[in-house]
Amino acid sequence: MAEDLEQRVKKLEEDVTEIRVNIATLTTRSENFATKSDISDLRTTMQKELRNQTFAFCTILLAAVAAVTGIISYLK
Repeated sequence: MAEDLEQRVKKLEEDVTEIRVNIATLTTRSENFATKSDISDLRTTMQKELRNQTFAFCTILLAAVAAVTGIISYLK
């Protein structure tokens, strides 16, 4: 019985050592995880950039239409 208990304690000690290593690894990895606020900030930034690109595209398109209209009316 005592021998069995010693083996079980030894096994538990080995398991605890392995668990500590796993926790240390997970703690190190978790430092690089994105938080909800990081994702929210990224989403906001992406929406702003998309809006800016859309505005720039529409401005360029409108300028091109105006230029073509001006050229056509000048040539007539």
